[in-house]
Amino acid sequence: MKKMICLVTVFVMMLTFASCTRKEPVKGPVSEPAKEPVSEPVKDNGTGTKLSTDDKEEINVDTKEDRYSARLVDLLYKRHKENVVVSDLSIKMALAMCLEGADGTTKAEMLAYFGAKDEREVLDKMTELLSSQTDDETVKMLLANMILYNDDTTLSEAYIKKIQEDFDITPLERKLFSDETATEINDFVKKNTRGLIERITKKEDLEDLKLFLVNTLYFKGTWAHEIDYSAYEDTFHGLDKDNKVTFYNDTVDTYFENDKAVAFAKQYYGNYEFIGILPKEEGDFDLESLDLAGLLESRDYSSYDVDIILPKLDIEYGGDITDCIKEDGLRTAFDPLHADFSGMSEDTELVLSKVIHKTRLKLDGKGTEAAAVTAIGMKATGMFMPEEKEKKEVHLTRPFVFIIYDYTTDTALFTGKIIDL
Repeated sequence: MKKMICLVTVFVMMLTFASCTRKEPVKGPVSEPAKEPVSEPVKDNGTGTKLSTDDKEEINVDTKEDRYSARLVDLLYKRHKENVVVSDLSIKMALAMCLEGADGTTKAEMLAYFGAKDEREVLDKMTELLSSQTDDETVKMLLANMILYNDDTTLSEAYIKKIQEDFDITPLERKLFSDETATEINDFVKKNTRGLIERITKKEDLEDLKLFLVNTLYFKGTWAHEIDYSAYEDTFHGLDKDNKVTFYNDTVDTYFENDKAVAFAKQYYGNYEFIGILPKEEGDFDLESLDLAGLLESRDYSSYDVDIILPKLDIEYGGDITDCIKEDGLRTAFDPLHADFSGMSEDTELVLSKVIHKTRLKLDGKGTEAAAVTAIGMKATGMFMPEEKEKKEVHLTRPFVFIIYDYTTDTALFTGKIIDL
């Protein structure tokens, strides 16, 4: 299982890493890509920064960008101890549509989550990714976005204009809590993931929501050099048990190594590659401890012939990841007392309420097909249930006092003392 986890979780990493560092489609091996610059996070002091809210309360915010979603994968894995596949690109694309309407502490926290200095840096990156989509016979990387808002909510004209300019979509007014809207969303997901993911929501998930934002990502890559060796059966040694699976054997020339892991890259057509990472120590591990950014900086594409073995994969993963997104650094955006999405609506105070994320990945000797969906639900802050409080009792079953009180003028209209009834 340890090999499968590191192989599949890294798929999304190659989308963000490889697509942003290589500009021209190629056939076959490519030269070493330029290293992606690491953006300085907002007010990073190494452990976090204190951000002031409007009521002067200070909130600690983790300002270390979760590169390649390594920390998020670790958090999700700890929940259920199962295979995890997430799309860093899909999650951040959906959150970027929320960032367009964020302000104050919420905006600063989201910028820290992206590891960006300002909003424009994030949106320029999203625009670059949207414009780098490819759709031909050998490689496809397709993104689609959707924003729906409830018919009792008014979005600001400024937000609508920004979304149209940066994401080339227009928010759609709908009655969110309906079977028709749930069907429309799921049809959008199925169409734009080429059927790999058929649904992301149901009517019950849309109850009380004011906005619902969706991103889909579809990738299909053909190996630039198809694996020549025939598939064969052998044992995959998982953490809990051994299983017979199908493997592929090949040789590549791109190698990575640091103190914690070794890795290889196998090229797809176009700007994409598959990077397989193997920890040096056997047993369970955390992705964050592998230092993925440092590992990728060790890229060597000329010194080695690397013999590789790949398992055949068909993996589905996903569900509600809200708690892990919060733990990964986004806190005030989900806090009804401090969330500030005033740029979205002037008459409705909004707060993130849920993040749903699903992925599907298939890998064989010809290439890889994968899809991801991220859906974000937003509520009005006044719709959240109050925190449960300590229980007390006041039973007027013996002598008592009462006041009939006008609280607007602080006036007692009547005051009474009852000792017998």
